[in-house]
Amino acid sequence: MGSESCKLLNWSSSLDILLTPENRHKVVFSKECPVEIRCYTFSFNHHLTPNYHDFLEITYVYNGNGIIHIEDKKYDAVERDLFVIGNTEFHTFEADLASSLKTISLYFLPEFVYSIGQNSFDLDYLRPFLDHSIEFENRIPLKEFNTDVVFDLIENIYEEKLYQNDFYQLAVKNYLLEMLVLIARYFKRFSSDLSQYTKRRADIKRLDKVLSFLQTHYHENIPLDNIAKIACMSTCYFCKFFKNVTGKTFKEYIMRLRIDKARELLLQNDLNITEIAYEVGFENLSYFDRIFRRLTNLSPHDYRITLMARSQKLAHFQDK
Repeated sequence: MGSESCKLLNWSSSLDILLTPENRHKVVFSKECPVEIRCYTFSFNHHLTPNYHDFLEITYVYNGNGIIHIEDKKYDAVERDLFVIGNTEFHTFEADLASSLKTISLYFLPEFVYSIGQNSFDLDYLRPFLDHSIEFENRIPLKEFNTDVVFDLIENIYEEKLYQNDFYQLAVKNYLLEMLVLIARYFKRFSSDLSQYTKRRADIKRLDKVLSFLQTHYHENIPLDNIAKIACMSTCYFCKFFKNVTGKTFKEYIMRLRIDKARELLLQNDLNITEIAYEVGFENLSYFDRIFRRLTNLSPHDYRITLMARSQKLAHFQDK
């Protein structure tokens, strides 16, 4: 297996992922070669609130098991599986409680491959990232595709960017295009339409003010009518629109956001669980406990204990 001799072992915690106020994953790309590789370890305390990004993503599951939510689709993440994620798809990763989920992700700006006005053939490289049909599966399982070939190409790109020999940008693009051809051949056909893709990007933009507002007002009892007004929509239309864009109902999104904030507070010891529940917007402790268990598979108390135990174990390991 290609990953047995992995050169990409500089793992970062998924909690280090930089998110903007509207929950957009932010990555800084170089102008001359807008391709980046990140190795992340996802654990049970990763963010539950879905995020999106402006770049395209190819993620290889290096180790562990978990679940990946992409819009309203839910996939098991198994070692050596591959995931294709577009720049209009809200998604989140969840590791199993018992172990972490290690992923190697390649991010690139779509204009590095195709820009409007270029040869239309170049658009075909990107079509798997634009497909939002019900039938489309973001997951490419190992049993159907030799994902290690993609892993090897990611390693080649990593080395080219590391050493930056003459014309390394061309080498990076060649390896990326080779990877995209393999992925395109796997999918064979697409129902993607460029006009639908453009519309979807505009739809996400329409929610920017709402998502930013929720980051600072998540703990308040916000009437749905008020949120709809921020989006300049009727209440009924907003509910359908929000679910279509984020893959979650407005209520589900708020609950995930509140539980994410609660988990941050559980890292601290200066607030008890009842205080945390009220702090993040729950008026009923039993309801807070029920939602917390549903989204994390742990009670708030067990979550805090588990987190403390893992922190102590890590500190002990680092002291050796």
